[in-house]
Amino acid sequence: TGRQNLWLAKDLREKIQELMVARQDMAKDNAELKSELTTLREKSSRLKSNVLVYERRNQAFHDTLARLEAEDKYGKQAYDERKTRAYNDLNDTAAKVQRINQQLQTAREDLYMIKSRIRPEDILP
Repeated sequence: TGRQNLWLAKDLREKIQELMVARQDMAKDNAELKSELTTLREKSSRLKSNVLVYERRNQAFHDTLARLEAEDKYGKQAYDERKTRAYNDLNDTAAKVQRINQQLQTAREDLYMIKSRIRPEDILP
């Protein structure tokens, strides 16, 4: 049994050595995994920060777009109003020109009638 105890002790020492090596490997792996986890958490934090930045930019772009659409609508409305006023002014001016032309034609006709009534002897020398 003494030899058995020596073999068992030797076997136990080998097992302990294997377990120590395995524990060191596990500790090394654990440290690597912790380092990788820290790196991934930092990357995740940066990505979340980037997402927030892009969300803010997106909201700013939407706000700008809404403002520009409102300005465009206002500009179109103002243009339409100016165009309507211009057409109305044009129509009023055309109507005035037509009235003046009618008055001018009437005056020409009246002048022609007056001329036709005047005799050459009625003209003072």
